[in-house]
Amino acid sequence: MSRRNRNAGRSTLVCEVSDEPKVIAAIRQSLAYLVAGDVNALTDLAAEDLRFEDRRMGLGSTLDKQGNIEQLRAVVDVGVGQADFDVIETRGERFALYRMALHAADFLVSTLAVAEVDDRGHVRTTVLFDEDDLDVARAELDEISGEST
Repeated sequence: MSRRNRNAGRSTLVCEVSDEPKVIAAIRQSLAYLVAGDVNALTDLAAEDLRFEDRRMGLGSTLDKQGNIEQLRAVVDVGVGQADFDVIETRGERFALYRMALHAADFLVSTLAVAEVDDRGHVRTTVLFDEDDLDVARAELDEISGEST
């Protein structure tokens, strides 16, 4: 991961080396962009063939990249003050199951999520689950990572 650092009018490139899987780096970065309200950066982090699926009770939907970006604009408009996540499991560099909490205004949204990134680290798949659906979320992780039995 790299970022530009501006010092007294000079621009320098700061490189951060990480041994965390690509999928965890992408989750971390996307949540930071969400809190910052940077929809353009979120768009750049999403793969062109992105699939976003919300399987939470009463919220079932499947969106492509454009639909997901429109949804993220609405979330940014509400204002996310803090985003936390805890990794539950990973499968190699590209797949993860994690718990996410978004703190916005006067409410908290907590979900389980399964994520997949492509070889370049762009988010390819995100599937949300209710917090108590760990077994179902784990089965999804196994399926998309090719480790289903």
